[in-house]
Amino acid sequence: CIVLFTVYRDVTKTTEEQIIQAREKMLNGKKEELKNNVDIALTAMQPLVNHKELTPERAQMMAKAILESIRFAGDGYIFTYTFDGTALTVGPNKAVVGKNLMETKDANGVYFVRDMLDKAKLDGGGYVEYIWLKPSAGKDMPKLSYATEIKEWHWMIGTGVYIDDIDVALEKLKEESNARI
Repeated sequence: CIVLFTVYRDVTKTTEEQIIQAREKMLNGKKEELKNNVDIALTAMQPLVNHKELTPERAQMMAKAILESIRFAGDGYIFTYTFDGTALTVGPNKAVVGKNLMETKDANGVYFVRDMLDKAKLDGGGYVEYIWLKPSAGKDMPKLSYATEIKEWHWMIGTGVYIDDIDVALEKLKEESNARI
């Protein structure tokens, strides 16, 4: 009986470690995708940022129009905020454009805009996990975002991806593992 318990405990521990590693791998894949999408948007913005004949206001207006039109992977979009937390572009959520969201918290108490601004100002940007409305689901879901800065304009630029699919995949993996035990 003790041997059986020890084997069961070791198998369960191994399964838990494998699930943690699988989640980390899936998250890393999403992180790479997010950074690539932001890098593409930054590359598209660079001619406007560096344009010598346009006023900064005109260049920024053109940039916002371009960024608002970008959509990818179903619910994906590029968002921008000023360094004080004012929303400039937020995909389909036009109601918050022009509003300061610095003190906005998600359902778990995460000040996601503030946290993203802090990460954006780091060399190379950074990632924040929070809860946000998923339009295709019609409810709040876990989301991972990457943000960096457009230093010349004092803007944060970023994008996010919903990570509820990771939880679904891990739950399925757990079920399969439990069925084998």
